[in-house]
Amino acid sequence: MAIILLAAAATTALADEVQFNRDIRPILADACFRCHGPSAKKGGVRLDLREEAVKPARSKATPIVAGQPDKSEMIRRIFSKDGDDVMPPVSSHKVLKPHEKELLKKWIAEGATYQKHWSFEAIAKVAAPKNGQANPIDAFIADRLKREGLAM
Repeated sequence: MAIILLAAAATTALADEVQFNRDIRPILADACFRCHGPSAKKGGVRLDLREEAVKPARSKATPIVAGQPDKSEMIRRIFSKDGDDVMPPVSSHKVLKPHEKELLKKWIAEGATYQKHWSFEAIAKVAAPKNGQANPIDAFIADRLKREGLAM
């Protein structure tokens, strides 16, 4: 059951509002933070902190222009066909999948909202969906399956 939910989440993440911790941080951590994260700032670009990611880089281009993916250097670079320009660079042996690129583009279009690491977020009580399930866990699973168009 969990595998079905994870697969469904991966293929339909674009349908939901993009969340930094759930959708974006894993992509950036895998493909970008090695060169543009806490321990490196190649080209004057740091992507793990919003206040840094929205500042112009040494090239004068702005990596992330919130709400405007077409003006964001990060989007231009990840969609580039030029081997010398594309990010992540070929030498990193990292390749963004098409759905990851689209997710990054959607996130920037939605305002490029960052979240603190989940361990620093306050715990919030979430009410279980009202769908006739006696167990709250079953209610969440049934709700997600319904949203994904899957039968229980």
